[in-house]
Amino acid sequence: MPAPSTAHIGDLGLSQPPIFLTDLDRCQPADALSAEARLGRWRTWTYSTEAFRGTLLYAGDNTAAPEVTYPLRVRGWHAVSIGQMVHDHELYEWSGDLLVKLSNERGFTQLNLPERINRLPGGGVQLTETFFKVADLTGQDVKFKQVAVSSEPNRTDRIFDCLPARAAYIKLVPLTDGEVAALKAD
Repeated sequence: MPAPSTAHIGDLGLSQPPIFLTDLDRCQPADALSAEARLGRWRTWTYSTEAFRGTLLYAGDNTAAPEVTYPLRVRGWHAVSIGQMVHDHELYEWSGDLLVKLSNERGFTQLNLPERINRLPGGGVQLTETFFKVADLTGQDVKFKQVAVSSEPNRTDRIFDCLPARAAYIKLVPLTDGEVAALKAD
């Protein structure tokens, strides 16, 4: 009887250590970012955890932040997860959707925050991670976008109904040649 294959859910069970890309202030175009809250800009916000520190992107309810691109500069197959920041006072039903795609993809994937997040003692800011996909990242970049819709047809004042969006980091887990072969065979 053959040995059962190892189940892979997201990046669990992969053998290589993760790479955390926490410098989201490298996103382009640079004029789509701001250190202060501004209409039509992602706010950059520095943070630190016990494991790492970085700069995240934040867009509030009416920001209408534009699409931005993070240059990956990696080669080969990786499992990709996106870390998102959650603030305790913003845990309401529609908080925290983020649109993400690779540069060669036509459409965005909407990543939702989990319905139930374990709150930290005393509340405050915390990070959560959502698996995105496994892909060959050679020549690829990651694109982020805020969910935004015009609140009225033909509106010209750039006021939108938006979902808060907060990208904190990109986690990449490289796949070995054997893991890529197993993925392709599946």
